[in-house]
Amino acid sequence: MRIVASNSAEDLAADAITVKLRWRARELTANLMRIARGSGKRLELEQQLRDLLQAFEAASGTDGRVHAPTVVAEALDIRRPYD
Repeated sequence: MRIVASNSAEDLAADAITVKLRWRARELTANLMRIARGSGKRLELEQQLRDLLQAFEAASGTDGRVHAPTVVAEALDIRRPYD
């Protein structure tokens, strides 16, 4: 039996970029919320912002299938069931 994947290398790369962008947005947002409550890591903000910016740049460099603002909005939507 042979299993054939229907995802191309480009699809897999776009999915990886999307996952990274979501993770970076959530990570930064969670830290900002903790900082507002007095328990966050302020010294990590600069690096988290840089990481998110790099993820945005990677998303904008794809073939247009990854829409960074939409991905971030979906990642931060608390009404959405988490995967």
